[in-house]
Amino acid sequence: GSGAYSGGTCNETNRSAEILTNIAMACGATQCLAKPGMGVDEGSMIVTNDSNPANNSTTRTINTTAPDMAISLAGLPATASVGVPYAGSFSCTNSGGADAASGAACGVTGLPADVTVGTCTISPSGSTWSAVCRERPELRWPADLYMEGADQFRGWFQSSLLTSVATQGVAPYKGVLCHGWVVDEQGKQMHKSAGNGVAPSEIIRDYGADIVRLWVASSDYTVDVRAGKNIFKQLSEAYRKMRNTARFMLGNIGDFNPATDMVAEDQLFEIDRWALKSCNSLTANVRAAYDNYDFSRAYHAIYNFCVIDMSNFYMDVIKDRLYCADEHARRCAQTALYRILVDFTKLVAPILCFTAQEIWSYIPKLEGMQEYVCWERMPEAKSDEDAAFDAKWAKIIAVRDDVKKVLEQARADKTIGSSLEAAVTLYCSDEMYDFLNAIPMDELADLMIVSHVDLVKGE
Repeated sequence: GSGAYSGGTCNETNRSAEILTNIAMACGATQCLAKPGMGVDEGSMIVTNDSNPANNSTTRTINTTAPDMAISLAGLPATASVGVPYAGSFSCTNSGGADAASGAACGVTGLPADVTVGTCTISPSGSTWSAVCRERPELRWPADLYMEGADQFRGWFQSSLLTSVATQGVAPYKGVLCHGWVVDEQGKQMHKSAGNGVAPSEIIRDYGADIVRLWVASSDYTVDVRAGKNIFKQLSEAYRKMRNTARFMLGNIGDFNPATDMVAEDQLFEIDRWALKSCNSLTANVRAAYDNYDFSRAYHAIYNFCVIDMSNFYMDVIKDRLYCADEHARRCAQTALYRILVDFTKLVAPILCFTAQEIWSYIPKLEGMQEYVCWERMPEAKSDEDAAFDAKWAKIIAVRDDVKKVLEQARADKTIGSSLEAAVTLYCSDEMYDFLNAIPMDELADLMIVSHVDLVKGE
């Protein structure tokens, strides 16, 4: 068992006289319980007061640097037994005291005169690292992560840390994550009497379970998290954009066999290589976010990739190539879409687990790919930095954005309907003229989604 109290904690096994003295001064040797078979070392102490005479012991001799001293443990409550945390509290000194729960007398003798045993409430939570992680072979210790509310820095986080450090010399966890609480859309605490609660079952009924998961991932959980019907409605729109991005990719690889139709990367169109590079950047960002439990960062990276990189640019540009181009040009686009979709599905799986599996079930499989996406390894970001390539495409996209603004205005003025009805003349500086002129005009027109592009020097 372990104790949670102000200023210290009880522990299961004291590894040295120094540790014993420090903890005894905080909460009293009388309350330190040990589990059978823990392998208690010489210099340790086991406290029992079991109704079973075979377990009962009121005295243990502690081997210290000073002459051995006998510590009397008489008078402990009967419920304070081996491996069973005592749920009450009692206040003891060297001269004795009373059990606050039952009024039974308890006493401690043999401790240094300056040791006063204060009130200590026994709680099992601080020793879960021993009772759970170290007892079950399928688990690991120290634990990867302890997660609780911010109030547990003075509770479970602290009691677990003190018991583990005192007995094992190391923290019981590799990391700690704390979170806020769920409040309503106005930031008020939810209460039944106020009628401002949100039932997860209603959200699941209206939008599906993945929307609840997306809400959690999109929120900054380090502070209080707001929840309400309007918030879930907005998130459903974001979810729809992600789902439709995957739907477009799936719809255009229906006749694609990755084992026979895949095009080598060096034979892809340059814009296809840009799309793969963008997906690689997404992988790096999302993996880093997951590693740091920064799920809102992962959500925003995935959302922006779907909306900005894919829907607004890449998938918009390649539509004609997918529907009208020759076999090689179409297979190049399909190769990029396939590779992007595979990595994208793995990246969203920790958040949108049901949607990811649905997508995965329709993806054509290569040999060695698993039936369930959760069994797949997460994609690894490749080191493929190419500053010149990145700068080139940043310029192209900036020019395209300027052209889109003009086309949108022309469409609003009823001058054109589709952008393909427009021919564009670009007035460029000498540097920009040379840059754009190096790109074939038909490719430039495809990038702008217009029928023709002319370049003119002069701004």
